[in-house]
Amino acid sequence: MTRDECDTLDNNVMANVIPSDLKDDIQDAIFQGKVYEGSRIAFAKPVRHRNYWDHAEYQLLVPDGSGESPVQRLLKKMEPNQCVLFHSLLSPCLDYCIDPQGFYSFLPYLNVFENINNNYKAFSFSYLYKGDQCCPTKDQLWDAWRQIRDEMPFYRCDNRPQCIECFAGGQQSKEQCLQGFPQA
Repeated sequence: MTRDECDTLDNNVMANVIPSDLKDDIQDAIFQGKVYEGSRIAFAKPVRHRNYWDHAEYQLLVPDGSGESPVQRLLKKMEPNQCVLFHSLLSPCLDYCIDPQGFYSFLPYLNVFENINNNYKAFSFSYLYKGDQCCPTKDQLWDAWRQIRDEMPFYRCDNRPQCIECFAGGQQSKEQCLQGFPQA
């Protein structure tokens, strides 16, 4: 993303990150169970194996057989002072994605963004992952998300006109980012 896109992070920017002519290429790759790697975007969807899932974040951040992850290859293509948005349709799950002791945690791989200024990187999601909603409390989920926020700014970009920066607005941003969570 450009610096201007990063500074105005909203739904229009989110929609324009994927040029319409690439949507078919992305869909073809996803249909074939592959990670899509373009010039501005890397895209994956969860893949079900016999006994486990490869979540999208894990596929994008963990090095593959080449020794690099799709995100590492994408970052190499970036121009200086561009903005990086790591977007997940669903919020990161506690069971696999952000369990610090978990085998499938992507947290150790967020270090690929460490040389990018916090003003030029963000992690965002659109919807709450429903698999976690039955087990943790709001506070447990919020505390788990801090692990991502400690690495980069953390946003919820759903159907609102502006993305919400979680952890930046106190209780109000907490309630907005956790909106839809069924527990008090």
